Amino acid sequence: MIVLANINLKAISLKARPLLGFLLFFSGCGNERNQFTINGNTMGTTYSIKFVSSTTNINIESIESGIDSLLNQLNKQMSTWDPKSEISLFNSWKSLEPYPVSEALLKVMNGAIDISRKTDGLFDITVYELMRLWGFGPNPKSGMPDNNEIISALNRSGYGKITIKNETLIKSDKSIKVDLNAIAKGYGVDKVFAYVRTKGYEDIFVEIGGEVRCSGKTIMLGCDTGIYKDTYKRIGKEIGQKINLVTLNIGSWDFRKAGIESTIYHAKGMFIFFPFS
Repeated sequence: MIVLANINLKAISLKARPLLGFLLFFSGCGNERNQFTINGNTMGTTYSIKFVSSTTNINIESIESGIDSLLNQLNKQMSTWDPKSEISLFNSWKSLEPYPVSEALLKVMNGAIDISRKTDGLFDITVYELMRLWGFGPNPKSGMPDNNEIISALNRSGYGKITIKNETLIKSDKSIKVDLNAIAKGYGVDKVFAYVRTKGYEDIFVEIGGEVRCSGKTIMLGCDTGIYKDTYKRIGKEIGQKINLVTLNIGSWDFRKAGIESTIYHAKGMFIFFPFS
């Protein structure tokens, strides 16, 4: 199985209290409420789904199976960690001929390229080789890359080198590769969130690899969910000021924090932070 999950059920009263290392806060009616948690692994990262019910008499196995099916499908379409996924096969496609893809992959690719255009390339899914050079992804390179390697990888990137036409993807450079991690997890969050909501639940928290969406009056937190502000003072100190969302009165929210975590390289007395802001 690509997706591995486990389930936890806890009855939580109106009064907030710490449970299993998480601090959970509930508001609303005085009835005892039950939180269900499903955790697992997908797309080379972890996920956590939480939802609240007024009863324990629900078919949790059926819900878990539905989530498992959604995430397995997502893996098969968009995970670079699966060498047989759609995106991995497209990356291995050494041809300039049109490559047919699924509707879901086409939708995410369209969204990614649209964001790339709007940001003038600051967001770019064709940085697979650059990510690999800096030690990310399924086949990371160790050590610091040299200038020639970086220039070569840059020459093999650029969102403009991929065209979408008639439900196919077309490369203008046979060597170009795509990494959808910055957008596919958010797509997965939306799919899982919508699925749980169809089961009649409103107090929902969905997180995949740091991508978060939740709704309802109850705020259910995973590990230190928050929003970071770029207010660092100096190298060597903690970077970013976190605002813990538990202090906010939020009924429904979602945010995407992919890419804000910095990887720090120390070489020849210099600190190099990626990504740049």
